[in-house]
Amino acid sequence: MGVEEKNENEVVNTTPNEVGGADSTASAQEDTQVGQETSAQEGVQAGPATSVQEETQPEPVFRVEPPLRNTEEKASESAQEQSAAEAVQAVAGELEHTTEQAVPVVKETAEKAEEAITQKVEQAVPVVKETAEKAEEAITQKVEQAVPIVKETAEKAEEAVSQKVEQAAPVVQQTATEVKQAVQQAAVQAEQKVETVVEKAEEKISAADRIKENVNKYKPAKKQKTAIENGGDGKKSHSAVIIVIVILFMLLVLGLGYAFFQRRVKVDLDKYVSVEFSGYEGYGEAEVKFDEEAFLKDYKKKIKIKKKKSGLTDEILDDYTAEEFLYDYYISGAWELDGENGKYKNDDKVHLTWNLDKDNIEELFKVKIQDSAKEFTVKDLEKVESFDAFENLKMEFTGTAPDGLAEWEASGIMDGSKGFYFSVEPQDGLSNGDKVTVKVEPEEYLDKIIQKTGKAPKETEKVYTVEGLLSYIQSGAQVDDTLLNSMKKEVEDLITSDIAREGETVELVSAEYQGYYFLTAKDSFTYKHNVFYPVYKVNIRINLPENNFVQDYSYYVTGGFENIMDEGNGKVSVDVNDMNTIYNSFVIDTGVGTWFTTKYYLDGFETLDSLRTAVVSKNLSNYKAEEKILSNESATETEAPTETSTAEESTEAETTTNS
Repeated sequence: MGVEEKNENEVVNTTPNEVGGADSTASAQEDTQVGQETSAQEGVQAGPATSVQEETQPEPVFRVEPPLRNTEEKASESAQEQSAAEAVQAVAGELEHTTEQAVPVVKETAEKAEEAITQKVEQAVPVVKETAEKAEEAITQKVEQAVPIVKETAEKAEEAVSQKVEQAAPVVQQTATEVKQAVQQAAVQAEQKVETVVEKAEEKISAADRIKENVNKYKPAKKQKTAIENGGDGKKSHSAVIIVIVILFMLLVLGLGYAFFQRRVKVDLDKYVSVEFSGYEGYGEAEVKFDEEAFLKDYKKKIKIKKKKSGLTDEILDDYTAEEFLYDYYISGAWELDGENGKYKNDDKVHLTWNLDKDNIEELFKVKIQDSAKEFTVKDLEKVESFDAFENLKMEFTGTAPDGLAEWEASGIMDGSKGFYFSVEPQDGLSNGDKVTVKVEPEEYLDKIIQKTGKAPKETEKVYTVEGLLSYIQSGAQVDDTLLNSMKKEVEDLITSDIAREGETVELVSAEYQGYYFLTAKDSFTYKHNVFYPVYKVNIRINLPENNFVQDYSYYVTGGFENIMDEGNGKVSVDVNDMNTIYNSFVIDTGVGTWFTTKYYLDGFETLDSLRTAVVSKNLSNYKAEEKILSNESATETEAPTETSTAEESTEAETTTNS
């Protein structure tokens, strides 16, 4: 094999992997070096690696060689990608290292800058504060120094002007008088001169007219008339000029007098006053508003003190201007409105009048007060919501007449939470038929509560009639038959029991109902308000067979029923089992016997009069007595401790016979 052929075979047998691998390795190393240099100088740039790779490509000697196999090409591309990844990773590591070094430096620099700025500001604050305080103090001193000077200058100027005006007043007045006289004289003289001139002119005109009539007798008289008229106009013109001069001169004098003489300032108070209405229809309230700010502004330095008074006035004027003094001491609050405040309705006409001491004001101040009455119309009051205050009122009467009690319970708006509540009069000592007045309270502050809540009661007072109380009957006639029979039965049982205890020798013949005594307490503060006494006549027979003795006797018995109640609807009640027994005894002596006579001690009263004395007469100091005994034609009422005759037995008496 020749030398050329051998060299050619060596070139051909050189594997692409060897060539590509060598080139790739060289290229990767060169790219890494270039990337590191670029990162250090310009920052993160990956582009130069590709550029270097392109520049380090081998000479195109392989164009004549056969194409690489697929395996070799993939190996070449993989080597290139690995080299690029290593280059990027190296650059990223370098950047991370650089950033870690830079962060503390930047942070430290920022902290130092902040600390320096804070120190500068802290150093500057006291200086600025001190400078401001010095400036404020200097301005305050200047103002304080200037105030008295300005005030003194103003007072001196005011005094000087007043003196000049006072000095000039008589001079101006005298001058005005002299000018007026001079004007009058000049007017008279001017009028005389005008008359003289007019007369001469008329003479000349008359002569001229005669000549013209002779020369021009055919000419119309119109020109003559014109000449005469012209003469007349001249006279009028002179008079008018003089009059105008006089008027102008007088106006000048009046103007000077007006300028030099101090005049009264007209003060229209009605301009600054207004009335505001608020609240609800029928309960409206009025508030007078005076625009003090506008008043003081309009009359600032216009109102003057006519003459200063000594003492208090001088001290007041040290702190007040004239207009402030006038308002605070004479105007403020010096007004009144007609009608009742808190009772206004829409469309009401309300008049404001002033209560000013005008004479005193105009004596002290150089003012003229205008204070005509002013009328205002009530409007824009809200509609009040009315309610029935008594709708949810529960009224109850408890206890026993005449000591009944009124008890009530209110709910809703009248429970007191809104300010409304009830008062009841009287509350105790009540009897059926009494009148109790219930009022909505608080009466004196009712308008205020209505203003607050916007609600008003339709009516504020209502009268209730006491009923349903248990009451003590006031007359024996109120005892119905049922109750009377029950009480009578109790007395009859008492009589029967007493006679039975006397033994067989005493026989109850009959018990006759005679009527009743009824006592009513004069004072309600007692435990026994009334007492009903049914009265019985008891007829007995004493039989002593061994002595052949038979005799009939009569006596009187009663029992007391206390505190009889009227439960209403005609029902009367009492506890009949609680009858009060009247203890009294008398002796019946039969006269039968040798050594001792037979005697009987019975419970009761020997006569009706003795019974009445015990139950009626002894109690008349505390009770009124009603007596109804069947022997009497009618019941009688006894109030004095007087004795009445013993009632006779009635033929109409009811009889109870013991069988």
